[in-house]
Amino acid sequence: MRIMHMIDQLGVGGAERCLVELARQTESACHGISICLTRGGSGGAGDLPTSVPVERLKRVGRWDWRSAQRFQSALDRQRPDIVHVHGRSSLAFAAAAQALGVRTPPLLLHDHDGDGDRRAWVLRTARRRIARYVGSSRALELRARRAGIPPERTETIPAGLDLSRPSALSRGDARHKLGLAAGLRIGIVLAGLRREKGLDTLIEALALDGEPIQARFFVLGGEREPGCLAECRALAARLGVSQSLCFMGERADVDTWLAAADFGVHPARIESGPLALIEEMSAGLPVVCSRIGAAAAAAERVGIEGFFDPNDAIGLRRELGLLTALDDDALQARGRISATTAHKNFDIRSRMPLWFAAYRRGIEASR
Repeated sequence: MRIMHMIDQLGVGGAERCLVELARQTESACHGISICLTRGGSGGAGDLPTSVPVERLKRVGRWDWRSAQRFQSALDRQRPDIVHVHGRSSLAFAAAAQALGVRTPPLLLHDHDGDGDRRAWVLRTARRRIARYVGSSRALELRARRAGIPPERTETIPAGLDLSRPSALSRGDARHKLGLAAGLRIGIVLAGLRREKGLDTLIEALALDGEPIQARFFVLGGEREPGCLAECRALAARLGVSQSLCFMGERADVDTWLAAADFGVHPARIESGPLALIEEMSAGLPVVCSRIGAAAAAAERVGIEGFFDPNDAIGLRRELGLLTALDDDALQARGRISATTAHKNFDIRSRMPLWFAAYRRGIEASR
């Protein structure tokens, strides 16, 4: 079986991380694996095996004929049996390329676009070109069916990560490396800066009346939505909590921050995972997280604490207060529960039989 993974670009993000993790797992089990970047950049591809070829189409628009021609050339070189398309933007390009005459193998859409209806028109328009639909949550799968994709061509495969690689750094070493005080309580927010990530909810929660939250919050992620960073800083300044927040931008040393942190925070209002929740739990961190996304629902279902409703600043403040009031021993004990739960429920190796079955069904459906 030869698989080509397609995505707009590789960077720091959930869809991109999904691709890299799946490519690593399938590289040794398949006869061939390749990556197709429709728009270009390869930042964040460092975890890919060096043996995996990367095709770059450098498209500049959805109807870019030259990039469609380059796509045909990439397909001729790699000869995949199926194209694993990550996200609706890449699907729009693949479907347009088909319409322009590109001879593609079956398309499997891996939809991790958040539990919302963004770009639903892509699903409706391209539904006949999707050989197999895989949603990262049941909610996404049901939305795909409402968009016209037949139920027999849809399924849900929850997100997972390779949790077999332990951190090489102790908490003390990580803090020393980052220049952080040993006694500081640190909350980490792994999120690209866009409004759906709910950073405004976190800022509002920190500003509510009551016992001050004794922690500093470090937001790791680049700006994905123009103006979002300025809005967050302005809101924090207006509410008087700027000193509690540090916006660190895009970081390549996330593992070091995970080792240094005391807990993770996810205030998102739209989310499909979040993968960052799995990362933090597997690193042994307790979490405070909105009830949005399949991974969050699964974690709460098996007893993980710290959940609140999206957009609920009061609920977020309550959970932060309960967590930060714990002494170090209790905080670490809660973190150990997180790690055990993550390794039991979210390791990608347990998902791979489902993925290989989905590939086979997608290929067979197009014969």
